[in-house]
Formats: sequence, C-alpha cells, structure tokens
Amino acid sequence: MAYAEVTTYGTGAYVPPIVRIARFTKTAQLDGAYFKNETGVIPVTQIVTSNATQGATSASNNWSYHSALVNNGSTAYTATSTQIVIDSYSGTTRASGNYFIYNPTTGEYMFVVKDSAPTAGGATLDVIRGCLGTSASTAANDTYLIVMNALYLPTTFVGVTQLFYIPMPSDPKATFVGVTCI
Repeated sequence: MAYAEVTTYGTGAYVPPIVRIARFTKTAQLDGAYFKNETGVIPVTQIVTSNATQGATSASNNWSYHSALVNNGSTAYTATSTQIVIDSYSGTTRASGNYFIYNPTTGEYMFVVKDSAPTAGGATLDVIRGCLGTSASTAANDTYLIVMNALYLPTTFVGVTQLFYIPMPSDPKATFVGVTCI
C-alpha cells in the first residue's frame, strides 16, 4: 500500500466547505441526530469510534430519516393546502419550524414555517408548498412525510460519531432538485 505525500497547497479566497461534520456520542442502537439549526440534511457518511483498540469504522453507514404520518381523514390535502395535520411522529422532538419535509409519494418538498407541537406525535404544520424546485401536489391520508433534519442511526455500533452531511438550502424557493434522471 502506498500513500501520496501532499506538499503543495492552493491559495486564494476561502470557500466554505460543502460537507459539514456533526460530532456526538451514540450510546444505543437507535440513537439519532436532530439538526436544530439546519433546515434539512443529506447524510454522506458516518464514522463511529468505539474505543482506541477497535478504532473507527465506517461500515455502519446506515441511517434513516424520522417521519410524520399525515392525518386528514378520507379527503386528501390539495396542492394549495397550507396546513397539514399529522397524527404520529417516529422521533421524540422536532424543531418548532424552519425545516423541510418531503413527500416520497409525490416528490414534493414542503417548508415547515410553524409546528404546533414539536415534542408530540400529533401536530398542525403550517407549510410553504412546492419548495426547492418541486411542484405542490396532494397529500393523501396516511402518507408518511420525511422530516429532513432528524435522523436515527439503527446500527449497533456505539461511540463517538462523526456524521458528514450536506446541509439543505435555507431558502424554501431555492432550486435544489432540478435534475431529471432518465
């Protein structure tokens, strides 16, 4: 195995990193990370260091976003609905606002301006529809909405965790998802 020796570096204006690092201690299998000051995150990788003799492992790269379940009886919310009621949440806490939710059924991102009960399962979310370059669409009853700034880490590894992630834009009207895949 060979290593390259880096001896020269570029100079010029500072460009802030695209990838950020969150550091926390994971003590149990289903511990998670709640990014209070981010509108949403896209995880890239994580490294868990359990102790000095075992070292670090990145084999534990599995995570999942927390989700909220839409509650609207038998009538779907329309594309112009600006309040979405949820009746359950897979995590323990959410921000009181300023975060994205994603409808995987329709591909729509919504921006939560206000969350009426961020520490409860049921709540009313005041939302801006059709964010990040997506189109507003209906949200059917019992649709799971992905909470983009709250993750849980189901791996059995525990210890100091470094989670590398890309932050989502803070502007709900920014174009973030405009690439069409064939």
